[in-house]
Amino acid sequence: MISIHRSKRSDKGALEIPIKLLVMALLVGLIMPFSVMGYRDVSRVRFEEHVRRELYDVVALSRSISREGNLSSSVIEIDLNGDIFSQIGYVEIGDVLGGDDWMIRYMMEWEDSEDMITVIDPVVHLTSHVNDTFRLTSGSHEIKLTNIIISGRNFVVLSEVDSYIDTSIFN
Repeated sequence: MISIHRSKRSDKGALEIPIKLLVMALLVGLIMPFSVMGYRDVSRVRFEEHVRRELYDVVALSRSISREGNLSSSVIEIDLNGDIFSQIGYVEIGDVLGGDDWMIRYMMEWEDSEDMITVIDPVVHLTSHVNDTFRLTSGSHEIKLTNIIISGRNFVVLSEVDSYIDTSIFN
């Protein structure tokens, strides 16, 4: 004789798994924004440090070029690419000659005010190839720096690599 035993199913644990999933989802939902904000803040700090290093490289090359002879030049590549949380708003290098041509100003996309790097000790006068502020936005840039001596003073002219510099506009 064969006997079949049926076991009664208990529904006691039926709600246990969905409740555990709900608690886990709530915990992840509470923790995730703090993790993303932490990553965003770290990303922004690192990017701003990177931008400052790139701009200090421009300053160092400007100083080097300014000590060389008339029309000496060099090319530098700077990377102003950020990520989803950190982008550069703008970089403005120099000014018209006689203006604030010894400053580099930049602003991060998430800030309300600009920061400055001054090119002093010694002062290096910076301008664009059209005697104006040299402007950059995010991306990679190849910049040509050329030393021009006018009335015994050195000026470092910044331009895109293929730009023509008409030195007569600086007189």
